Amino acid sequence: LPSNHLVLSESQRQLNTFIPQYYNPKIRLFSEQFRQTFLSDRAFIDGLLNKIYRDDFYYTPSPPKTGKHSVDDFWFTTQRGLCEHYSQALTVILRAVNIPARVVTGYQGGFLNPYDNYIMVREKNAHAWVEVWVDDKGWQRVDPTAAIAPERIESNTSNTFNANSDASDQVWGGSHSKLNYALKLQLKWDQINFFWQQKILNFNDTSQLKLLEKLLGTTSYLRIALFILISFMGFVALFFLVAYFSLQLSHKKNYSVEYNLYLKLLKKLDNKGISIKVNEGPVDLSKRLAILSHTNTLSKVNAEAAILFLQLYVGLMYKPDRPEKYKTQALADMQQQLKRL
Repeated sequence: LPSNHLVLSESQRQLNTFIPQYYNPKIRLFSEQFRQTFLSDRAFIDGLLNKIYRDDFYYTPSPPKTGKHSVDDFWFTTQRGLCEHYSQALTVILRAVNIPARVVTGYQGGFLNPYDNYIMVREKNAHAWVEVWVDDKGWQRVDPTAAIAPERIESNTSNTFNANSDASDQVWGGSHSKLNYALKLQLKWDQINFFWQQKILNFNDTSQLKLLEKLLGTTSYLRIALFILISFMGFVALFFLVAYFSLQLSHKKNYSVEYNLYLKLLKKLDNKGISIKVNEGPVDLSKRLAILSHTNTLSKVNAEAAILFLQLYVGLMYKPDRPEKYKTQALADMQQQLKRL
């Protein structure tokens, strides 16, 4: 933060004004001569930025190679490079006249993912700039790449999405409904990946405690133990419930139409006080119902309807070679007898 007492230590000043000896002699000479034309360090820096703007300096994603004296080659010969070329050159020029400077790297730019309201920063957003020490103010940012004239910026066509694209404008403007399908898919996939990174991979001890505090109100051992016990019992109950219904569903799917009707008959008889006995098949049940009807012990059951139903059921189950027309009619008659019970 700006302060009237900010002073760079001598060790830091030596570190940030150091230049390897016997390298880049031209840039050293240029810096000393160019500095003499300005009254202050600030004016000198502004003069360098103005020179980058006026001269034929280009930003290119494919810079030419340089030799042993890389800064000399870049500044006086190729004048083409990336942000790190410009930052390195400006740092060397400033250090050559004993102005503390250093290269800083980080990220610049990015765009908003409208599906989860966060900024997406890619590797192509990596950037390098310069920090210059100013007494009583501290480290001040200077970006030499930003001084390049816009018409001398060569874009990389492999970057299909950049900060100046229409798609980026639409995202920042919030009109993501107008984005093309491919970009929407990309943003959705990034949203899923972001959720996986934040909520799953980064679910550490601290995240677990925060979740428990949100659920329980406090993280006392008693509440945690009760929560674990109740959760375990809930999972066990859910498991058996799912298993039961799955078993019932699978059994129901495997049963024939006539057998399902037979089960309905047994249920109706059971509701009226007549339960099927162990190992009692439909024929034995039919005989028992006939005996009960003769002894007048059946008051709530239409024995005739039940017996007719069982006869039809036996005919379908144990005589599978019957014509399809007979089966259809028999099923209809069985349903009719069920209604008579």
